Amino acid sequence: MALLQNFKFWLLGITGGLIALHLRLTWVTTQSIDQVIFNLIFWIAAFSLLWKRRYTLRLESGTLSTFFGLLLIAWMLIKSTNVHGKTDILILFFPFIAALGLALIASGIKGFKQYHKELCIIVVLSIPKVNIAEIIDKAIGSTVIAAKFTNFLLWYLGFTVQRQGVFVILPTGSIEIYPACSGLNLMLLLLQIAVLAIMIFKLKLYQKILLPIIGILLAFVLNGVRITLMAILVAGSQEQAFHYWHGDEGTQIFSTISILIFGWFCSLLVQHYEQQPKKTN
Repeated sequence: MALLQNFKFWLLGITGGLIALHLRLTWVTTQSIDQVIFNLIFWIAAFSLLWKRRYTLRLESGTLSTFFGLLLIAWMLIKSTNVHGKTDILILFFPFIAALGLALIASGIKGFKQYHKELCIIVVLSIPKVNIAEIIDKAIGSTVIAAKFTNFLLWYLGFTVQRQGVFVILPTGSIEIYPACSGLNLMLLLLQIAVLAIMIFKLKLYQKILLPIIGILLAFVLNGVRITLMAILVAGSQEQAFHYWHGDEGTQIFSTISILIFGWFCSLLVQHYEQQPKKTN
């Protein structure tokens, strides 16, 4: 019993250290508090699921599984001393590699099934949004769609505007919408949160379907509002304000607003589910 308690203690310590290292690397490479908080939420979600089942988990690993788990973690610790920006392979897949190593140490390959929810959460966290956004943009032309929506918003607000491809043109200025400004990154971000909510909370089937749809629409609309604001600023020759809303700070404000609104919507769905009368046999 004492040996098992010591094993749990060391396992908990290694887990905490890896989470802290991942959050530190995220901050160093992105300088984005939103991304740090986002990563922390996913780690907390996975850990909370494990904590609820802490007395029923089977902690029996073989020598070979433990060796490979330690090898993965050792490789990450060595690699973390020399990362090359937020696109570094370690930053992208750190959560998955860490979870894989911990699962091998804790329960071996045979015990993987008991961690399926937690591993799914970590896989969702490890999705390389930038790479996927580029693929989606090439497939559906998201920049053109964003330009059309921005053109519509400006027209609706009373501006004289026209569109040529990804260019939105006003009488006194124009903007070009690049893939990074199409809103795909924000859509994928809210999709990740939607998947997390579906895994964590009890929801009806229609709510599970509705959640990602609302996330995509919310991200698309708020991104369109941001681009519209930038177009108005360019037309008004307010270059400094344009660069602020086009830069990291302005982008983070809109992403934070999106996350807060979406989080509020998720809470409404959860409350609605809990208030529904439960069927009794």
